Amino acid sequence: MELNYDLIFPVILGKMFVEKQDREEIEVKLNQYGSEPFHIEVNRVKVGILYIHSVKGTSIDEVIRLACGDFRALVVAAESPYTTEFVTSQSKRSKRYIKAKSKQDNEYFGWIKQLSAL
Repeated sequence: MELNYDLIFPVILGKMFVEKQDREEIEVKLNQYGSEPFHIEVNRVKVGILYIHSVKGTSIDEVIRLACGDFRALVVAAESPYTTEFVTSQSKRSKRYIKAKSKQDNEYFGWIKQLSAL
């Protein structure tokens, strides 16, 4: 699923943090990611940070540290938590992979759709 994270991120942020002061405090924290030239896909990663914080209950500071250390680990944790073990093309055709992929997509993209009203 191709998403425009530049549009989605501010909508999700606004729905999660309705009060302007709370939202501004979280934005300051979130802006730690994106401050380095090697930080890429900034809004995609920020959506992942919000997802893990919201759904998994992990502190936002801890999730931001993970993202700043290795954004790939954060993206995998948010978008592909059930399918990282399937590395060969043959295993990606298995029923177990298809079921795991469907579950992770429903959870992550369902959360995005719910909060961003896509």
